[in-house]
Parts: sequence; C-alpha cells; structure tokens
Amino acid sequence: MRAKLEVRHLQNGRYEMQPPDAAGRFWIQPLELFLGVWRGERLAQTLNWLRW
Repeated sequence: MRAKLEVRHLQNGRYEMQPPDAAGRFWIQPLELFLGVWRGERLAQTLNWLRW
C-alpha cells in the first residue's frame, strides 16, 4: 500500500493543501528542503519512511 502524505501551508490566515511536485515530494520553504515518503527496508523493517 502506498502511503499518503498531506502537507498544508498557511496562506492569508488559512491552511491550504499543497500539491506535491512531479516526484511526489513537497517543498517546505521555511526549512528549505523537500519532504516525501519512501517505502523501503531499514533496520530489518520494510515500512513507509518520512524522508527529506
């Protein structure tokens, strides 16, 4: 199953959904990084991982 990530940003006093880019990542401007989900194995566990 593919994980779903929703990102919202504050605009004009309201939180708006931010669409992902073509690679399924989100640009987080205040942190200056992309955020996304990676499905893979780490520490002998295959899970969805939050990745930046």
